[in-house]
Amino acid sequence: MKTYILRSKTSPENDFWRSRPQSADRTIDELIGLSKGILIDGPINVREAEYLRKWIRQNQIFAEEWPIQDIALAVEAAFVHDLLTEQGCSQLTNALKSLIGGIEASNEDLETPSTQACFSGAEPEIRFEGRIFCLTGTFQMGLRRDVECIIAKHGGIVHNTITSTVDYLVVGSCMSGAWKHSTFGRKIQDAMNRFEHIRIVSEENLSNTLESRKQTSANPVSIASGGKFAGTTWVITGTLSEPREGIAETIRAHGGKVTDAVSKKTSYVLAGEEAGSKLEKAQKLGVRVLTEAEFRGMLEATE
Repeated sequence: MKTYILRSKTSPENDFWRSRPQSADRTIDELIGLSKGILIDGPINVREAEYLRKWIRQNQIFAEEWPIQDIALAVEAAFVHDLLTEQGCSQLTNALKSLIGGIEASNEDLETPSTQACFSGAEPEIRFEGRIFCLTGTFQMGLRRDVECIIAKHGGIVHNTITSTVDYLVVGSCMSGAWKHSTFGRKIQDAMNRFEHIRIVSEENLSNTLESRKQTSANPVSIASGGKFAGTTWVITGTLSEPREGIAETIRAHGGKVTDAVSKKTSYVLAGEEAGSKLEKAQKLGVRVLTEAEFRGMLEATE
């Protein structure tokens, strides 16, 4: 295992922090931008790790703010008596990746994985009846209003903002290339810093919980064991004439399987208006894309 000895650099030309942002918001945005810049060309290296440590130390006034606090802990864990090992670099790289989720998007319209820094260990059990939910981010399950309808269907209540009455903050699995802490991360920051009782859950956790409830309550008579769509895998994307979950239930009732992500194993992509990146991926993979009219035609043929 390699070990690096870092030498102090105190000359004026290295005092890159002289124009430090004047607010926590700007500082958090700077940390996100700095993390993206560090990871754009691969794992963090020694010089970048030292730079990040100096940045953290010069922004101690905001050390209690999420996510600065988490990254600061990761930086301190990576350095021991000015020694940085390859393992320390690896752990710090993972912490930055967890914060920004992904950097694949090259323009503002594409979607990349969302931040994972707000999750730690096993996610909490989700209960719906009478519980208050708040949503943030972009959801693979459907449009925001679709997810709200699903939660309401199971007895939950959805609020648009984070308050002391919220029980769950659900973080969508995607973000746009233009993600900013002030729009997506603000709700996470409030939940982490102001309302510690709020349980932060991922879209994956929500989806798995809903699937479990569906399997538990499903009527075997109403679920087709065969059918026109048997053996097929579907992805639903874009704006359609009804919520995606309703269409997904119809597909399942005819023997099909509905998933969130497009892959080579996908049989059909049902694309509505503003389908976005899933439609693009389907076209690249050669997956058959259906309009809603074509889907309705296939459905009628099963009657």
